Amino acid sequence: VCMCALVCVCTHIYIYIYVCVCAFRCGGMSREADPRVLSIQSHVVRGYVGNKSATLALQSLGVEVDPLNNLQFSNSKGYKHCQGQVLDAQQVSDIADGLEKNGFLGDYSHILTGYIGSESAGLGVEELYQKMKQRNPNLVYILDPVLGDNGRMYVSESISSVMRDRLLPLADMITPNQFELGVLADMVPESVEQCFSCMEALHHMGPRFVVVTSVDFNSGAASEDKCKNLQLLVSSSEEEPVSRFVITFPKIEAYYQGTGDLFTSLLCGWCALGGPLTTESVLKACEQSVAALQETLLITQQHPGSSPFELNVLKSRHCFSHPSSHFKAEEFLGPPADQGREDTAPME
Repeated sequence: VCMCALVCVCTHIYIYIYVCVCAFRCGGMSREADPRVLSIQSHVVRGYVGNKSATLALQSLGVEVDPLNNLQFSNSKGYKHCQGQVLDAQQVSDIADGLEKNGFLGDYSHILTGYIGSESAGLGVEELYQKMKQRNPNLVYILDPVLGDNGRMYVSESISSVMRDRLLPLADMITPNQFELGVLADMVPESVEQCFSCMEALHHMGPRFVVVTSVDFNSGAASEDKCKNLQLLVSSSEEEPVSRFVITFPKIEAYYQGTGDLFTSLLCGWCALGGPLTTESVLKACEQSVAALQETLLITQQHPGSSPFELNVLKSRHCFSHPSSHFKAEEFLGPPADQGREDTAPME
């Protein structure tokens, strides 16, 4: 009797394991595990931009990350010489097929995309996202729309169009800088109020959360203190009307490549650790990410990287998860967004 009972139990266990494995291989079941990010960005052999920075940042936070490099260069374009290859849609698709055949696409809790090297690669990213979303309806997409900065475009109009028309509507969160915000909204914001108007326009295109990584309207400010601060803007369409927040932080007079890549990677990591995306969890993630980035900049000033414009990401990695400083998100109580769009006066 005991032997028959043991055989029965073992048979049931075997059947259960077999069913689970089959379901997993078919993409019908993802493993209940810690957050895992698929990061689709550029890669450089020398320096810390794109996935080179994102991988270290996310791993330092204890978040699993799988980097898919849509291009590989010797170094960033800030150097005199830069060589490498850019993946097209077919090459992105080939990598995605390998992940799909192994049943991996349902494992990801988050997808993070940054610099896209070609229009074709952007379309490949769109196709991959659709497959991942089918396998995990709770997949969170964070899009860093790397288009340009300081009035200068980094990418072609075709790449910009793919970013705006194909990828942005899929994203749960986007993280443009001040210049990219204007490009995406087809408007040049001249005040914080107008930035929030642009952000609300982007909400109507799809994303629930818009985080503008830094705005600076203080070049003509009369007060010396005003010239020393930048602001990060956060807009959430989770509530009606749209909720708006500002994080003010010191302006560090230095230029380093990859600061936007690092910030969005940290933000993605903190969001992944914070559970489902809510206004509260996103604000906390922004506060932590701003603090970590500020400390990274200060450490880099004290211990310069391999070149004057490279972040010293390695020496700063301890502050990614445990920043000692703190910045608080404050609710923005300016005029409604629709009024801000008409107001072209610079911020006082």
